[in-house]
Amino acid sequence: MVITNGTFGNIYGGNESGGVLYGSIKITIDETGCSPVRIGNIFGGGKNAAYWTYPVDETTHNPISTVAKYNDPEINIISCSQINNIFGGGDGEKAVVYGNTNVNIQQIPGKFKPEATGPGVEWSETEKKTLGSIGNVYGGGNQAEVRGNTNVNIAKQAKQKHVTIDGKEDSASTEYTAGANITGNVYGGGNEANVTGQTSVSIGN
Repeated sequence: MVITNGTFGNIYGGNESGGVLYGSIKITIDETGCSPVRIGNIFGGGKNAAYWTYPVDETTHNPISTVAKYNDPEINIISCSQINNIFGGGDGEKAVVYGNTNVNIQQIPGKFKPEATGPGVEWSETEKKTLGSIGNVYGGGNQAEVRGNTNVNIAKQAKQKHVTIDGKEDSASTEYTAGANITGNVYGGGNEANVTGQTSVSIGN
């Protein structure tokens, strides 16, 4: 999933109607479209929907194998105007992630001025561009357990470019110094949610 423009309440890597999710989840946010990107909450998992990266017994929820069948959930933030909260895991107690979560924040300026309201105002060529704001960052979920490790990486890359609609680096894009504008708090774990493995938060080079 690549989000390039628009206003959203919640974005889920999975579904929002319960059940179990299979497959690989990757979310990329990069404000290169026709309107500012403003998001309430981003979840790597689903809403009250478990996500399994390796085989699990559907009755006991115990692992059948520790060999992953799918990639771990991954959230990549490149540019935006505003994001209130980022959760590497899911939303709700049934949205357990059986695997590891990855949140990568390597921000560069988006297409629009972050402070603009309404449809947004684009930067001029001569203006010094600033980063959009991100509130709180959680490696885990919102009242949703992660049965694995959580990894939060912030401003670890020296340089960053925008991406194309399929999430690959846009070779024609300007290269910027990567950074982060986080106005809230950063947590390796979740909000009222357990992490059974290890938490890792790495900031800067």
